[in-house]
Amino acid sequence: MNKITKRWFVNNFIVILVILIIIEILVSLGIRSFYYNNVEEFIKSQGLAMLNLIDKSYKSSLDDFEFELRSMIESFEQKDKMEVMVLNENGKVLLTSNGFDVENQKETPDYDIIKEMESKLYSPGYAQAVYELNNENVMAVIYPVETKIKDIGYIRFVSSITNVDRQIVIIIAITALIAVFIIFFVVISSSYFIQSIVVPVDEISKTAKRIAHGDFNIRLERQTDDEIGDLCDTINHMAEELSVTEKIKNEFISSVSHELRTPLTAIRGWAETVSSCSPSDQDIIKKGLKVISDETQRLSSMVEELLDFSRIQRGKMTLILSKLDLVAELEDILIIFQERAKKESVLIESDFTDECLPIFGDKNRLKQVFTNVIDNAFKYSDKDKKVIITAEKNLNFAVVKIIDNGCGIDPRDLPKIKEKFYKANYSKRGSGIGLAVADEIIKLHKGSLDVYSVEDKGTTIVIQIPIYKNNKLNN
Repeated sequence: MNKITKRWFVNNFIVILVILIIIEILVSLGIRSFYYNNVEEFIKSQGLAMLNLIDKSYKSSLDDFEFELRSMIESFEQKDKMEVMVLNENGKVLLTSNGFDVENQKETPDYDIIKEMESKLYSPGYAQAVYELNNENVMAVIYPVETKIKDIGYIRFVSSITNVDRQIVIIIAITALIAVFIIFFVVISSSYFIQSIVVPVDEISKTAKRIAHGDFNIRLERQTDDEIGDLCDTINHMAEELSVTEKIKNEFISSVSHELRTPLTAIRGWAETVSSCSPSDQDIIKKGLKVISDETQRLSSMVEELLDFSRIQRGKMTLILSKLDLVAELEDILIIFQERAKKESVLIESDFTDECLPIFGDKNRLKQVFTNVIDNAFKYSDKDKKVIITAEKNLNFAVVKIIDNGCGIDPRDLPKIKEKFYKANYSKRGSGIGLAVADEIIKLHKGSLDVYSVEDKGTTIVIQIPIYKNNKLNN
């Protein structure tokens, strides 16, 4: 028994079963009480009528009273349904509606019950009991005769309730069958419902395990328009995203491996070349040492970028904040790119506001961000290279734009361009995490980094950082 079925059986089926049993017991008691009360009321009505007749007969004909009483008892209209007996105070039968000879009868067979009933007489002066007499259930009601006529003590009515009991049993059996049908219906309907959950959940579980083991191509078929169907869509979406992430991760590993191998190959090659040079080959030695130094710096930058990304993922990146003039920082960064712009024939244009743009930030981290973004603008500009850098104040933000006229970004790639490991163009060098790191650094500065691009026309990066004013950030 699976866990869902077991939980349903314990929590629902047993509760339903107990409720039905309680209802069955209450219905049985109610039906029995209803039928017995009806029989009792009928006997009581006959008893009161009989007492009235006896009282009237005694008052109107004292001389012929015994004859009138015998005639009244033996001609009792309901004697086919019940028996009437006249008893003395000791329980001896004086008269009976069935006409049996009572001369030699000392006591009724149920004398002890009569005496017990006598002790329980209550208003309006009768006692009732249900018991077994001559192998059948009967209901007896006795009335005391208040007017003492000779030795007459009680009028007793006895009615068989066998047919009543049979009717009660039939009704209880019918209600029990209804309860069994309800249980059967609940079990069948619930089993179908449980299976409609258990089977899909089991399939989802198996699929999730296959996804966990790296099978990202498996998909679930949505068969119902409910939460189970929504869960299937979610699992499928998760598999798609994991597939994309796995692909990006593999491409990232391949790209990083290539990026690491290239400078390592250069370093190793030039190290061997320099080691084999004679002291007279100073030009080759200087060139080799410069290549080794540049490639080492490149490797260091890549490793630092990876470490930064790791810190961001673990929430361990911290900023060393101080008050800065963003325009001055941008001008310093531009000086670094001037020499490279000449070598790569890139035209750099800058348009900075004349006013100061004070911000509260980490100088080195912001330098890392702008260096990365401008470096991308250089890399993705193929012909007629032109990079425009602007800085201005917009309300409470310092806004920096880096604009290039390069190849642009495919609209399908644009929403994912800031995701980790994602590279829109694998023909260009880079690890694919530089922009993701830059975006996180700007977020730590309570700012934003947005990318706008048109394919084959260029890309614009817009960076906004809160202005520092009155010793606090305006955000």
